[in-house]
Amino acid sequence: MLELRDVRKHFTAPDGDSVRAVDGVSLALVPGELVALYGPSGSGKSTLLFLAAGLTRPDAGAVLFDGRDLARLSRRDAARHRLTELGFIFQTFRLVPGLSAIDNAALKLMAAGASRREARRAVLPLLERLGIADRAEHRATQLSVGERQRVAIAGALSNGPRLVLADEPTGSLDSRRAHEVLALLAAIAVERDIGVALVTHDPAAAAVATRAFRLHDGRLEPFAPAPTPAAEDATGGERAGAGARAPLGSPE
Repeated sequence: MLELRDVRKHFTAPDGDSVRAVDGVSLALVPGELVALYGPSGSGKSTLLFLAAGLTRPDAGAVLFDGRDLARLSRRDAARHRLTELGFIFQTFRLVPGLSAIDNAALKLMAAGASRREARRAVLPLLERLGIADRAEHRATQLSVGERQRVAIAGALSNGPRLVLADEPTGSLDSRRAHEVLALLAAIAVERDIGVALVTHDPAAAAVATRAFRLHDGRLEPFAPAPTPAAEDATGGERAGAGARAPLGSPE
């Protein structure tokens, strides 16, 4: 599905020094697994995620999706890829302030051609599973930070993507909601047979993953966090019972 081949991305710092944010990273992500990229703020995690999404072009190396080099796609094809095959959970939510929670979550489906009614019906199960269905008609400005984050997650999942990329998806949530979201993302990977990659500075988030890596000096190295309750739920109860759970809502 997704493959990074010796990807490099360097930046020039204000003092003129070269910053090797991503320095020769190779990684393959297959359907059904959740990969966590762990590291402190400023370690290059978000840069790596933007490269994987095709939102940033590498200085060297290649980012491939189903064998297609994302850097070689036309602007139209790249936009279509992000609209139909990718779900991206941004750290900054990117909600429209005056729209309701359910309409914000449905925007991607409407952009793909669904009617407002169809899109709203498709995303409601996601809002229910994320615990915010009772806030569906509230405007984004009336939601808490944690509620906005969950609306953003619902929007990223709304189009039934084959790949989900999440930038600090639990950064604005309390420990209970973070636990639930991590378990949900782990379950989604299995239920929908899709690839999920998240970047995080939280070891608890990395513990949920099928595989976890630490980004250090622009390079990936294996990371083995200590087990946590969230990890046990996601890798045990959630994964073992994935087939018995109600499926997530999908676009009609």
